[in-house]
Amino acid sequence: MRVYVVTHPESIRGVYDNWPACQAAVAGVPGARHQAVSSRAEADRVLHGVPLSLPPGTYAFLDGNHRGGIGIVFVRQLRNRTIREVSTTVDQVFGDSAIPDLSSPESIRQALGRIRNILAELGALYEALRRIAPKTALKVVHDYEGIEAWMRGRWRTKDSLVRAIVSTCRQLVEEKQLHIEFRHQRGHASTFLSKNDFARYNAKADQLASEARSPATESFHTERGAAPAGRAAAARKGRKEETPGLGVRRPTRGPARR
Repeated sequence: MRVYVVTHPESIRGVYDNWPACQAAVAGVPGARHQAVSSRAEADRVLHGVPLSLPPGTYAFLDGNHRGGIGIVFVRQLRNRTIREVSTTVDQVFGDSAIPDLSSPESIRQALGRIRNILAELGALYEALRRIAPKTALKVVHDYEGIEAWMRGRWRTKDSLVRAIVSTCRQLVEEKQLHIEFRHQRGHASTFLSKNDFARYNAKADQLASEARSPATESFHTERGAAPAGRAAAARKGRKEETPGLGVRRPTRGPARR
């Protein structure tokens, strides 16, 4: 249920059930600040200025688009916040994946033309699961509902390629002994009136997907504290360094093709 919250000025401050009501309240009011949110609870949080911060844990924020761009933001939230951003494409993710229906650049292009952003959204999940360290408790944050629906078996598909990618993702979870939780984050949610870490990193994943080029690009940084000297030096030299809980080394792929 989409509702609207107005935080300023005080005379019209409150939660409005629909846009016409909100529009009537803010029309002609100098400095009016308003925002659409997805629920009454979210509106109350924004209205009272309560920030939505990441609880401790390891997260993968995923996004993919119809052009084949993929964005992933890994976040490890402890005392400091460790962040690794990945911007890549379906060609790079599936290029040597050993998934039969994606056995060549041409087959990847055809698949992208047929199922469009679904290929990139599932590609983001696939790449995140390949990169994450074994035995990690991982919270997967996504704005495409099919990510969790297919992985949990709530959705079924007649498309053999979608089935193959989902099956491979499930196999990765099992083989790496990952504990996976899913969280749906509405795409393009605003952080204009209130801090929302889930919306913030979802937007960053979307940006990384939009900027995706070949070859893939990565960046690493920490927030609320400086990175250890050795890690900072490695970043300056362009080396990849293992981060606990964020298996950032690109894993060995499947069997080589002949």
